[in-house]
Amino acid sequence: YLQVLKELDFGHRRVIFYYHALSECYKQRENVLRSLWYVFNAISSSEDVQKLGVTNVVYNLGGFPKNGMDYEKTRRVARLIKTFPVRFCSFYPCINSRAWALVVDTFSVMSSMYLRFRLRVIKGDHEWVMLKLKAIGIPSEALPVTSESKLLIGDHLQWIEDQKKKEESSSEEPPHKRTRAERNDTTEKMPELLTSTSLSLERRNRKMIASQMKPYQ
Repeated sequence: YLQVLKELDFGHRRVIFYYHALSECYKQRENVLRSLWYVFNAISSSEDVQKLGVTNVVYNLGGFPKNGMDYEKTRRVARLIKTFPVRFCSFYPCINSRAWALVVDTFSVMSSMYLRFRLRVIKGDHEWVMLKLKAIGIPSEALPVTSESKLLIGDHLQWIEDQKKKEESSSEEPPHKRTRAERNDTTEKMPELLTSTSLSLERRNRKMIASQMKPYQ
């Protein structure tokens, strides 16, 4: 329901896709907030995202949630967005009913208390929405929905796998997962590392003292 698109918009910004305003996608409201927090902190490591910000597409076609909208979740999401180290440039809600229009108006009021961004509502069926998104620079062909407004998750699952590999490669292996020989080898090398570190610090201090005394000689 919350996906990072592979394609960028015409302004070279990362595009975040929301399906049905993140409704009925998790059993607990807190799970939605955790997902939002993880996704935006993951993409914030990109320098381009920090400089250019992100574009947000909210796809609300294909029916209204059976249990109605959770407006408390909407309020919490609006507050949580303020804490992300990411600049929100624009929101493009795509709707085809009056019920969704009320949801968009509510989110606009709540989010305006914490953020400033460009909001443009796109109304119409799937084909018309795709044309309008493409006209404003959104890669509509990359949106994970079918012509019947059904959600596709293939690219999202691949993104999750890529994130796992990235985190595993960047994180150092914890000591309890190393073999005994590797731990002993590290322990044996510790005195040598400490000695070399102390020698380098001593040399640096000597050079610093010598440079400070030169003007007085």
